Amino acid sequence: IINSEISEFIKYSYAFYYKVEYGMSDYKIEEEEAIKMILEKEKNTIIDILKILDNSITDFYFLDLKDNSYKMILKRGEIDFGIELESSGIKKIINLIPFIIFTIKNGGITLIDELDSSIGTVSLIRFLNSTINSEDNKNGQFLISTHNPLLFDTELLSPDQIYIVTKENYATKINSLDSFELRKDKRKAYLNYLRGDYE
Repeated sequence: IINSEISEFIKYSYAFYYKVEYGMSDYKIEEEEAIKMILEKEKNTIIDILKILDNSITDFYFLDLKDNSYKMILKRGEIDFGIELESSGIKKIINLIPFIIFTIKNGGITLIDELDSSIGTVSLIRFLNSTINSEDNKNGQFLISTHNPLLFDTELLSPDQIYIVTKENYATKINSLDSFELRKDKRKAYLNYLRGDYE
């Protein structure tokens, strides 16, 4: 049974996406002409995002596999690399980019589970700042789960943007970081978290 709060949440969130897993089937975009078109239309933005993870990436294109599917090829200078050769982090971001761009441009909510998996902390922070937390994102909302305590830096995210999920007996408990009395050095809230202050 869906309670009234969840019903209202869904009702007013006209664009509601849930990305469970990442990775391209056989490294192909099968019958996804729309996604290919989005990626090509937003090419400069996408290259800027990919450069956050790997600054050697200079371009990309799609190889037509003649069976209603395409294979993405990344370029580093004059050298081509098939998507199957890329790291898990690159593949993950490429799969998420259409959802992120659509949400930023059109509003709505996108849920991303464990964005930090396969992506280093520095790259992750740069990615958050340049896309999700950027001035261009005026309408989209992102709910992102992470196990990376370094994102507790309150100069990156404000305390009311950070929620701590814990288990209490058999229940799941969710608290905003804003609901805790933060120590003087708020930037290092992750140290308080590691000490167990927010349990």
